Amino acid sequence: HDAMSPGPTATAMGYDATDTDDALIIHRVPIFVECERDGVNFDGAWIGAAVSKAMKRQRGGYMPPLHVRHHADGNDPQAAGFFKIVGTASIDFQGTRRSAVLADLIITDPDTRREVMQKRLPYRSVEIFNIEQPGFDSLALLDHEAPFLELPMGFVARLKQESTPQEISRTRITIPGRPAPSEDGADATFQMTGSVNGGPVVASFSHGSHASLLFKHDPDTDKTMTTKTSAELAAEAAAATAATIAAA
Repeated sequence: HDAMSPGPTATAMGYDATDTDDALIIHRVPIFVECERDGVNFDGAWIGAAVSKAMKRQRGGYMPPLHVRHHADGNDPQAAGFFKIVGTASIDFQGTRRSAVLADLIITDPDTRREVMQKRLPYRSVEIFNIEQPGFDSLALLDHEAPFLELPMGFVARLKQESTPQEISRTRITIPGRPAPSEDGADATFQMTGSVNGGPVVASFSHGSHASLLFKHDPDTDKTMTTKTSAELAAEAAAATAATIAAA
């Protein structure tokens, strides 16, 4: 089964990529193409079998490793993440149309991500442990080592930022001496944790048309937020709202 799919996302300058909270994902990158090496013909049938095996493993929750440098004598590969086979497509390769294997490169190592964005790891080369059993066991990102297959270089052309949505928790608080909050929340005071426009929200205090958002920014992680009990947050909310009312 040859999983045909739309072609690679390559442009004149590189590939589309998505930057999430925990990974850089470079989309639809050719990692292998029909070829012959050392008397072995890696034809469409071999590629189809390799892709089918990869798809089956992925359905079971497994994706092969991505690393910097090959596993070879004297080399110490650096773990970079993993890759997901997304299908095949016909591409121009050395003047002819050939079937290529496309993959999403999921880079989880921060150092590798930085190297890729600085165009320092432009080459890639698959590792195949047993050619008699079609499959791609791992994928190496290379800096200066020339790969056997001269595929388009792995630069990022367009980068999309995509933060993982965070769950928002909300607590309704009654302020002593004030009317109970209405059901629609018009006069309610709330505490929230989560993110607004990508920034961490520690708490949100609102009363009528007035609202104050308190943010905590950690320059080291940019994600650390204070964790407090509901009672502590309720007390802070009441105190902050009382101070706001007194100052008005």
